[in-house]
Amino acid sequence: MKANPATTAFGRQIAEAKARHPGMLLLFRIGDFYELFGEDAEKVSATCGLTLSRRSDMPMAGFPQHVLEMYLRKLL
Repeated sequence: MKANPATTAFGRQIAEAKARHPGMLLLFRIGDFYELFGEDAEKVSATCGLTLSRRSDMPMAGFPQHVLEMYLRKLL
């Protein structure tokens, strides 16, 4: 049986933040990386050429924090 991301504390945190900020990309700083999850990960991976992976059945993509400005230019 696969885990439902919405049933985890982190999955709920993502869903709540997305509900408060519809239409916005949500980047999480996790260690030395900025990570995106769900639809955000799918959109940004296609736009920026990032590898799309999955964790607990949730799409995710990310990039190192030291290249944030480069990716922000692409996303804006």
